[in-house]
Amino acid sequence: MTFNANIKLLRQRRKLTQDHVAGELGISRSTLNSYENGSVQNPTLEMLMSFSKYFRVSIDTLVKLDLTKLSEFQLSELERGHDVYVTGARLRVIATTVDSNNKENIEVVPIKAKAGYKNGFADPEFIKKLPTFQLPILFGDRKYRMFQISGDSMMPIPDKSWVIGNTSKNFTTSKTVTRMCY
Repeated sequence: MTFNANIKLLRQRRKLTQDHVAGELGISRSTLNSYENGSVQNPTLEMLMSFSKYFRVSIDTLVKLDLTKLSEFQLSELERGHDVYVTGARLRVIATTVDSNNKENIEVVPIKAKAGYKNGFADPEFIKKLPTFQLPILFGDRKYRMFQISGDSMMPIPDKSWVIGNTSKNFTTSKTVTRMCY
């Protein structure tokens, strides 16, 4: 059962002892050891909920995924709260602002906001602080953001130019990419 290996891996990644985790969960160290080593094959729902809450990982993740097969990046994303069973494996939430007619705005990410954008692009509080505008010539079924180029990152477009990009699905790699409109 992957549950046993998963709780052991999560504990070890946090450099916690069995004594510490057992104390936090209100169980004995030997009981935790039995869970980790697979002596207990069917943990109770109450125990699953306790482990889920303690490690901040969904029960589905604990029992369905073999965390030992995840990359370091995937594990660190999971530990930061990006659990696919909680957030949805095929669900992408893009925070946006709308005008009084419920039409999406184009948010402007100025150079000062770029440092926080990578972490805040899905955070409604971050997004609502950005300046916004609309262009009626753009497609209404896409989400756009505007960025200022810094340096020669998009040659031949000159430094300090503004570009508008939209998010779309790249079906060949199953990754979300940003296309730029100039």
